[in-house]
Amino acid sequence: ACEDAPACCVPTSGERCSDGVDNDCNGLTDCDDPVCRPRPICAMTVMNEIGPAMCTDGSDNDGDGRTDCDDTDCTPFGPGGECCDGIDDDGDGFVDAFTCRCFSNADCEGVGSIDQVCWTRSFSVCAPRCDFFGGDAYCDMVLPGTSCQFTGPLQGECL
Repeated sequence: ACEDAPACCVPTSGERCSDGVDNDCNGLTDCDDPVCRPRPICAMTVMNEIGPAMCTDGSDNDGDGRTDCDDTDCTPFGPGGECCDGIDDDGDGFVDAFTCRCFSNADCEGVGSIDQVCWTRSFSVCAPRCDFFGGDAYCDMVLPGTSCQFTGPLQGECL
């Protein structure tokens, strides 16, 4: 009787996005869990383009004939979020932060209105350098439990 009761859920080391189990005990399973939505495996199962990965991959993930920010249901970080379009869409004073798809730091050179690096280990989008925007405190705010890399090839990324 306990198997379907949320109080009986025992979290494991993170949500596995294709096993049909709520691994992190947040009440959401696989691609319904926000942790999994940006992952490629979930691009085929959702009906809207949600999250930075789907809204910046150049694909029509939901099959409605519109791609990325040309799709009205594309919301990289929720309603009113930014799109990779050279415009400050959300009015926060920053252009194209957390919106442009990347695979290396070179892809982020000249993108947006602030110095950004490619956060390859989390979202694969150009994002503000944590070493310029508050270090570990910034990382914990954006990706709880991560810390800022101050040196090495991943400098500026929250890991």
